[in-house]
Amino acid sequence: MSTFRLHAGTLSVGHPAVRLLPIGLLVLGLLALSLVGGCGDNESGGTDEDTTPPTVLGTTPTDGATDVSPYPVVQVRFSEAMDPASIDTLTFHMVGIQAGAITYDAAQHRATLYPGTVVAPSTEYTVHVEPGVTDASGNAMESAAVFHFTTGALDCAHLRDRFEPDNDIASATPIEIDATYPGLTSCGDGERYDYYRFTLAAAKQIKVTAYVASVTPADTGSFSFLIALLREDGQRYAASGYGPAVAGATLTHRHTFLPGTYWIEVGNQHDDARLLLYRLKVEALDPIPDDQYEDNDFPDQAAPIEPGLLGNLKGTYVDIDYYSVNLTAGQTITATVTEVTSTATNYRLAIADTIGTFYTSQDGSGANTSPGVRTWTATETGKYLIYVAWWGDNVTYTLNVEVSQ
Repeated sequence: MSTFRLHAGTLSVGHPAVRLLPIGLLVLGLLALSLVGGCGDNESGGTDEDTTPPTVLGTTPTDGATDVSPYPVVQVRFSEAMDPASIDTLTFHMVGIQAGAITYDAAQHRATLYPGTVVAPSTEYTVHVEPGVTDASGNAMESAAVFHFTTGALDCAHLRDRFEPDNDIASATPIEIDATYPGLTSCGDGERYDYYRFTLAAAKQIKVTAYVASVTPADTGSFSFLIALLREDGQRYAASGYGPAVAGATLTHRHTFLPGTYWIEVGNQHDDARLLLYRLKVEALDPIPDDQYEDNDFPDQAAPIEPGLLGNLKGTYVDIDYYSVNLTAGQTITATVTEVTSTATNYRLAIADTIGTFYTSQDGSGANTSPGVRTWTATETGKYLIYVAWWGDNVTYTLNVEVSQ
């Protein structure tokens, strides 16, 4: 770390009232200051250079630690600011274990290694920090730092990640957008779901991707996991993403949001002690254009409409649009959805009650050539919902609602 010193002879001038000196003394004083200042400038030549090698101040786990998680997140804290480019899988590594990610926290002078997989239980491991790591001034460590630890049992109690407890919306971990979070685990009955919270100041499309590092045990034929995007009361926006959990698999889910706070749910679909090790990436993309009826993604947000033709409606990927119509008992409603764009997009059209339970529904594709039509006769007077969803982006459609006695 660079240190600085003032040049000899630097003069600080304050603001008190000036006291006049006899002219002879003033000339002698100025001459002395000039000589001292000149000598100082020639001697110092500017700031001192940092030539001190960095050292390791502490580690996690500590050297000799036992009963460490079989997914050990390893941290090393340095004595000064480091060059992040010098800290990689060659200079910071667990012997025999491939790293999944290495990060550097500049504020804490701390490097973190996330293994690429769960390691063996009840086994001693060695970590090396090689002399190739350098500080911000290019000084290398003089010798390697080596420490050891021993893992504990392979169970959910030992496999809690750094964000636990985050098993519900109330304990959700606040995260940043356009960031990646490695070394996350979902394990067992009470901790198989993880919740994360993010806030948007402007409308954005949020893309969430989970990368599966490993599954334990590896009975991948029946192992599956999900990503869901939620509002504050826990209701999921449209369909959740599901996928088979095999090492190397990825699962992506996305949705366009108005400004506000929202939640991400990630977890495995099994209530036993199976482990899912994953990395989460959250990205903010340009929002998909929507229409004047948004936000109408849930039954309680259904946009009230009158019978007739609604045009220039917008549909996006798994974005549900709810509309509400008031009917009297015995009236029949006929809803017709037509895709104006020519992408033959998959869609769903339904008539539902006020909590979103379908009375009648239709799935199809190519509503631009064969419009979807649903009809329902009201059994009692009240509000009825029309549900429209599309499995594609930038869909423009019309909705024609007819009501007859």
